[in-house]
Amino acid sequence: MKKILIGMALCFVFLSMSALAQEAKKPIKIGYINVPTGAAYMSVPAYNGVKLAIEEINAKGGVLGRPLEIISRDSKMDPGEAVRLAEELVSRDKVDVLMNTDSSAASIAVAGWAKQNHMPFVVTASEADSIIWNQENSYVARSNSGGYAWNAAVIKKAMAVHGDKLKNKRWVTIAPSFEFGRSLVGSAKYIATAQGLNPTWVGEQWPVYNKLSAGSTIVALERTNPEVVYAILFGTDVVKFVREAKKRNFIKDRIFVFPTLAIPENIEMLGAEMPKGWVTVGHPFDELRAKKPALDDFMKSYEAAYPDQPIKSYSISGYNGIKLIAAAIEKAGSTDSEKIAAAFDDVQFDASFGEETLRKIDHQATTAYWVGVSDVADGKGKLSDWSEYNMRDNSPPDSYILKIRNKK
Repeated sequence: MKKILIGMALCFVFLSMSALAQEAKKPIKIGYINVPTGAAYMSVPAYNGVKLAIEEINAKGGVLGRPLEIISRDSKMDPGEAVRLAEELVSRDKVDVLMNTDSSAASIAVAGWAKQNHMPFVVTASEADSIIWNQENSYVARSNSGGYAWNAAVIKKAMAVHGDKLKNKRWVTIAPSFEFGRSLVGSAKYIATAQGLNPTWVGEQWPVYNKLSAGSTIVALERTNPEVVYAILFGTDVVKFVREAKKRNFIKDRIFVFPTLAIPENIEMLGAEMPKGWVTVGHPFDELRAKKPALDDFMKSYEAAYPDQPIKSYSISGYNGIKLIAAAIEKAGSTDSEKIAAAFDDVQFDASFGEETLRKIDHQATTAYWVGVSDVADGKGKLSDWSEYNMRDNSPPDSYILKIRNKK
């Protein structure tokens, strides 16, 4: 009888060890809500970055001894569809973490669902700060840069370039009608006033994303007789706006502050049509790689994996998002959602520009970005006279965020 009991015990131990071994081999699943439909300029390079990061991590043994697996879905930039996909990925596909490259509206919707359902969620593309500031949400983190910091830097740069010519002027704004555009316009107005520029806001235009009627928009802006134009546009809307502004001589004797103008996606589309002297954010990759070993390593790997697809800003954001998730799970020592959310606080991770940290108050990564003026060289658009900025130094103080959250 004793031998039978010992045998049963050994069998139980063996089965337990076998079950643990099987568990260790199970992949850690990341539910990725992407936007291939209608936004390939964003989704394709982002997904390339995601796959590259996963391949690198898995080649080194994965996370906690387990491989990472991506399960991708297309939200079509629809908030309702994004939430439905989040529910499906968690309940049916049993993912451990959610991640997205999507519109601000969809990001906000999924963030709310993630908070309610205690699901870690990493935002990798939207600059709308309301996602991480409007409510305290320990389950949400953001690996890309944010709109307030962009505006803080571009307005500082505009002041350096134009000096007193920027003060006491008539300003107009043009931005997409979704949350991203409204969030950035709001922070730009706040920062311009806080910097003592004494702006007078005389007009605003809110075109539907990817449906800009450039002629009528320029006419409407012209009627307000602006001296400074603050613009946030993407993709083909940028090309249409620039062409029409040049055609109608709208750019003459006006100052342009255009944060999104020189991101790689827009530089590629504009080419030699890039206007000169507009203050903007960009990624001067070829100049930066010589100064940043981590970026050079990333670029070499990316170029080897995708030789026919140039690196874009979304390539960076997709790659960094996976690196952040891996670091948080490693720190948590588990795929338990509560432990991952707790691990977001001050977690450090190796990103494409070097080591970054998530700020505890809002889980914003301290990623770098670059601000300069738009230019053309050798028939191609570029960022000139640029300086490096960081989310750590250009985000508002904690008191600003706490005020938004209605806390003392």
